[in-house]
Amino acid sequence: TEYLLSGRIPGTRATFRVAASNAYGRSPWSAEFVAATADGVPATPAAPKPTLFGKASGEQFVRLELTASAYAGVYGESVRYYQLEEVLISQGGDRGISSIFNVSADEMALERSRINIKDYVYRARAVNSVGPSAWSGETLIPNDYTNVASTP
Repeated sequence: TEYLLSGRIPGTRATFRVAASNAYGRSPWSAEFVAATADGVPATPAAPKPTLFGKASGEQFVRLELTASAYAGVYGESVRYYQLEEVLISQGGDRGISSIFNVSADEMALERSRINIKDYVYRARAVNSVGPSAWSGETLIPNDYTNVASTP
């Protein structure tokens, strides 16, 4: 007999015990045993959230906060770091220069200076010893960010 338990999170363990039953009754429960799912990459984090916009010494900046991944992907291990991708969007709407920044899992935020007259797109992913998660959804920060809601 075989039993397939689906929907498990990669890199987790579960404890099981079994008993047999037939027309004459049920057997005693077996000793417990532990089974583990294969390790995997972390869950995809949420899109970065803009939490602060401002000017310092005449330079514009935005603070982007990251949300922790729902699971690390490897049993007994945590996410090593996050990556934040910044893409500069041209005035014609074309994607231009792309930069990737490593963000400590302890920090979970990054402040970036901005060039006035440019739109930016940001997205994030989590990284563990197996590899990176899929990229999050995108967060667009338009040139005129005065109408962009920030999160307290």
